[in-house]
Amino acid sequence: MRSNEKQAAIAGAIGLTFGAVSVWITSDSFVAALATVVIGASLGTVAVLLIRSYTNSHQ
Repeated sequence: MRSNEKQAAIAGAIGLTFGAVSVWITSDSFVAALATVVIGASLGTVAVLLIRSYTNSHQ
């Protein structure tokens, strides 16, 4: 993993955590917070894969 990928992953994890906590507080639903984490993690994974394939093809 390159350093920019690590930074993107860390930023995504921090964003997911804050998002899930805020959803949990506002909706008072642990399931909604969990769904936020799962959806965010999937989108983050897709984004990292897209970035990786883009950087690999442009070297």
